[in-house]
Amino acid sequence: MLAVSKRTIHIVLLTFTVILTLLVMYSLQVIFNPVLLALALAYILNPVVQFLEKKLRFSRKVAIGFIYVVFILIGVFCVMFILPQLYGEGKRMLQEITGEAFVDLDGNGVWDEGEPFTDSNENKVYDAGYINKFWARIQTGNTEDNPVYMFFSKFMNEKSAIEWSDNFAKQFKDAMDVLAELSGTIVPRTIDAVLSSSRAGIENVYTLCMYLILTPISLAVFLNSLDSIWNVFTRYIPSQMRPKTLTILSAIDKMTSAFFRGRFLVCAAVGIFTAIGFHLAGPIVGGEPMKYGLLFGVLVGVFSIVPFLNIVAFIPAMIILWIHDASLAYYIAMIVVYILGAQILDPILSSFILGKELSLHPLTVFISLFACGALFGFFGLLLAVPIVASVKILFRELVLPGLIDLADEKPKAPE
Repeated sequence: MLAVSKRTIHIVLLTFTVILTLLVMYSLQVIFNPVLLALALAYILNPVVQFLEKKLRFSRKVAIGFIYVVFILIGVFCVMFILPQLYGEGKRMLQEITGEAFVDLDGNGVWDEGEPFTDSNENKVYDAGYINKFWARIQTGNTEDNPVYMFFSKFMNEKSAIEWSDNFAKQFKDAMDVLAELSGTIVPRTIDAVLSSSRAGIENVYTLCMYLILTPISLAVFLNSLDSIWNVFTRYIPSQMRPKTLTILSAIDKMTSAFFRGRFLVCAAVGIFTAIGFHLAGPIVGGEPMKYGLLFGVLVGVFSIVPFLNIVAFIPAMIILWIHDASLAYYIAMIVVYILGAQILDPILSSFILGKELSLHPLTVFISLFACGALFGFFGLLLAVPIVASVKILFRELVLPGLIDLADEKPKAPE
């Protein structure tokens, strides 16, 4: 009969316990997600608490209370000033792009004189929006007023330009019909779903209550006892495995903390700089403040979680300038702000704050966040970076040395 060592039994039981715990946590996400969020926040804020304890001689409870007061003040400021501004800019931009809503009495797809419309800006004039204005210019035929025809005519002969222009107009019309159909069906379906899904509404309210209650309570508990929890955890690591295990856990901690405590701070700094810079770029060159400058600046900061991806938020800002016939100086000022924030400030802060601790490639972080989020929702987003960091460190410490030894192994001499 095959003998099984105690060590093997312990490893099997530990593995089974970890898997079972994760399955239970996943099945009870409504409870464990707020707790995991609090644990992540405690992990980020614990160095701040330690700083207040050591440098300012605060007791731990006073330091935690101080952090709560600061968070409440920041939250109140964001709710009162920042969020309404962002919401207003996003709403106005969407309206400028799509145009004001109207009742299409004759079914021709465009607003006609006399048809009722929603006068959002109260100017008593129907604002068609950029898409509808663009469509109206396309319908002028193959003339100088048609920007599509003029674009193609620069690179093709007249026959080809007309063909390509007509084809583009047809595709654009089909896309507008699809959008119109969606806007006419999605909203009613959404209203019906909201009215008929009382159970889902109750669940959403329950989930919100769980976050509002469990997250602050759990955060206070974790901040107060995070070091004690770590000491208890390390106490039960087998003595023979303890040095190697602590080395691996320390490497995982450095990599994970570099992302949570560093990358987020860099993104916030870049977002604040570009938002202020985009807003001031116009007045500096003698123009008006940029429309939606705050919104695009914040988006540059958000997309800076992957450094080269922030261009996705900058390109629409340039399109907005083009739509409003901005001057060349305005373009240059905006480009300078973007380069200073996203291409200079970001690397400088990253090297200063993160050092060389973050050996996770930004693209790896980006893909892992999307993959784990798609698979496990918010539960996956909270665990994405720790999982990827753990896998990379475990591979480097446990698997890679064996592969290197195998690759360096010299072939045996023939007998």
